[in-house]
Amino acid sequence: DLPMMRWLYDNGADTCDEDVAVHFPMRMAARCGQLEACKWLFGHGAAKDIKRRTREETGQSPLSISFGGKRKNSHVSSCRNVSRWLILNGALCQDDGDMDHSFAEEELQPRHRGLSTTPRQDANNRDERRRRANEGKRLLKWALDLHQTHSLFLVFLSGVLPSSDAEGDSTHRNFSPLQCFGGKPGVLELIGDFAGVVRSHEAPIIRKLTELLPDLFSLNETNY
Repeated sequence: DLPMMRWLYDNGADTCDEDVAVHFPMRMAARCGQLEACKWLFGHGAAKDIKRRTREETGQSPLSISFGGKRKNSHVSSCRNVSRWLILNGALCQDDGDMDHSFAEEELQPRHRGLSTTPRQDANNRDERRRRANEGKRLLKWALDLHQTHSLFLVFLSGVLPSSDAEGDSTHRNFSPLQCFGGKPGVLELIGDFAGVVRSHEAPIIRKLTELLPDLFSLNETNY
């Protein structure tokens, strides 16, 4: 409930209380697929909590629970949007900003829970691996689409637009969109947002994601 969160915050509530071991706000918002709540928390003191883990054996982060956690059908799409937003805002990046295979695997693959002791536990583990593999394929397609759109947008910016000759001017001049709009603050960003283009700080994340995901989700295919 975003209005209630705002009211609590205005009345002294802490958005990232480190004494809360499991149910901290960012994790709960991600678990429920509440994207706007995640964004609000991110901008009100809880930005570092997108990589925070619960203090328990499985150590769940907001990304790990929104990406492959078991949820109601009505929450699947909203949780998917949350996990993608978390990734674009650095949830898979280490403190130095780099993204490597082991860190992505830790976030996106099932956490080890020790040896299974019952057939039901075995079945639940297989279901989780399968669910995360399916989400990984969806995530890869999303990343590839964004990467392609970003590349096409760069081509568009460096392309050529014909200009109308001024009256009496016999010289025909051409301009690129970058030249036309570069001096107008916010215009290129608006065009990019309308076209679904990632921002400049997000592009390296998407590119790295397209490199890591195929290998990451082929590792355990034989175990499904």
